[in-house]
Amino acid sequence: MQKFKKYMLSSKFWCVIVFCTSLFTCNQSYFCQTAKADSYASTRYLDVTYSPDRNRLAAATSQGIWLYDAQTYQRRLVLRGSAGIDYYPEIVLFSPDGKMLAVGGRGTKEIQLFRPSDGELILSLKGSQDETSCIAFSPDSKTLASGNDDKTILLWDIDTGNLLKTLKGHTDKVSSVAFSPDGKTLASASYDKTIRLWNARTGEFRKMLKGHKDKVYSVA
Repeated sequence: MQKFKKYMLSSKFWCVIVFCTSLFTCNQSYFCQTAKADSYASTRYLDVTYSPDRNRLAAATSQGIWLYDAQTYQRRLVLRGSAGIDYYPEIVLFSPDGKMLAVGGRGTKEIQLFRPSDGELILSLKGSQDETSCIAFSPDSKTLASGNDDKTILLWDIDTGNLLKTLKGHTDKVSSVAFSPDGKTLASASYDKTIRLWNARTGEFRKMLKGHKDKVYSVA
């Protein structure tokens, strides 16, 4: 049977984090509450992601971005308003090389890239006309794709922060984007019930996959 190193489970709203060393063995869990002693509302977890080396865990919460040591399960860093996060973060993702942490959410049209080791803001990607609903890094960590509520997909150059391409074609919100392992193709899912395939370098539309009878929420 295949051995599993780490798992992390979290609800989207009322937060329970479970750290597991195998599929069936969990050695620590947390019920996450707000820092205010007079508040009965639990912290909301909207997204979670592991770093590629599995040493860090990042969570987008109603209290900001929390970074955990995935070996000791201790929270090491909190990114809030002082770090430039003055919005409601809903998306968090490590780059494949582990050098960047991308953050997006409600109340902003920017995507922010932080250095995970110390939380320093490296880059802000500006140019979207609407809020970002999903993000994905290319396998080489040089390009970031963002799907947006305005039905578009934006391709960004991570080295310069420049907007490379705007991909249009979906007729409703883009809910998910994913690069192929070789980085040549970008897949996008939408509330318009379709999946579209694009040339990740040129932005050229390749193919539309139809057949879903309802919204498509995720592609991988």
